[in-house]
Amino acid sequence: MNGIDQVNSMIKKLKIINFKSLKNISINCRKVNIFIGEPNTGKSNLLETLGFVSWIYTKDGIMKEYVRMKSTYELFNNFTVTSPIEIDINKFHFGIKHVKKNYEVTLPGKTYIVDGKGEYKETKTKETVMQKKVMNEVSVPREPETFPMNIELYKFLKNTDYKQESEKSEYLETPFGSNLFKVILTNDVVRKSVAELISEFDMILNINIFENNIEVLKESELGGFTAFNFDLLSDTIKSVIFYSTAILSNDNSVLIFEEPEEKNFPYYSKVLAELIAEDDSNQFFIVTHNPYFLQTLIEKTDMSQIRVNIAYLENHETKIKQLNQSQISKLLKSDPFFELELLIP
Repeated sequence: MNGIDQVNSMIKKLKIINFKSLKNISINCRKVNIFIGEPNTGKSNLLETLGFVSWIYTKDGIMKEYVRMKSTYELFNNFTVTSPIEIDINKFHFGIKHVKKNYEVTLPGKTYIVDGKGEYKETKTKETVMQKKVMNEVSVPREPETFPMNIELYKFLKNTDYKQESEKSEYLETPFGSNLFKVILTNDVVRKSVAELISEFDMILNINIFENNIEVLKESELGGFTAFNFDLLSDTIKSVIFYSTAILSNDNSVLIFEEPEEKNFPYYSKVLAELIAEDDSNQFFIVTHNPYFLQTLIEKTDMSQIRVNIAYLENHETKIKQLNQSQISKLLKSDPFFELELLIP
């Protein structure tokens, strides 16, 4: 687990300027922060600002796995690189600025200059990270005294190789969870959760230590058990295992999920929502289009711990409407995704 002081690990206020469709927004945050809205209104862009921070502090991270982009200029609002990007997380400031042919990335705390080979050197002249080419394989060591947050962006991809060797086993690696099998092997809480889920289908979780592999066993009518590869499980089950592992293996972290219920049967959307609502050690930023998932989150989470945000466009810029308790209650009385326009200014 990521032992960071819980008081300092929570985002209370997030301000974003000139990042993609986010010209200038500021939102107050709680434990569970949900973003809903019509397609192409900038919900994913908001999550990607946090994904950018997640990437910055991920060793060997590739930026394009955290933020949708082909070229760095696409990060800027209207592709206008002359207007710097600013991301303020509580009192901590991140920025991206175009300087001649380079991009300067401002971070809290220590200063690094990144050369064209992706190597960085500490400098005392500027609080910047620079790279001569497109930023795609650069990361900076995070030090708790300069930025006391673990911001982790997770994406479920059904063809991920979960057997990859990794030094980490205490929590799921971002963004695709390539060390999933190792976490299941070494984390008792995660292993028990996965075993219980598998047992609902009359199967048994089997861990092949020698091959660093996870299998499921099914009793045969002919006697004994037949072993099936993890890959043969349905996308729904693999997705629930993935996001459950992300939640249960992290502690005092900010977890970023985009449509974690996307591939789920409604029952398992409810199961995942309940797990998020019951978790008392992490903060969540979630985009969803699923009424079952949304309703369960709202019903199971203490109202003082949840923020429901509607994203909408105004003059091609993303705006965020934060709902109060009365508006949330009104939203639940009908299909929430057909009544959004009634709550938008």
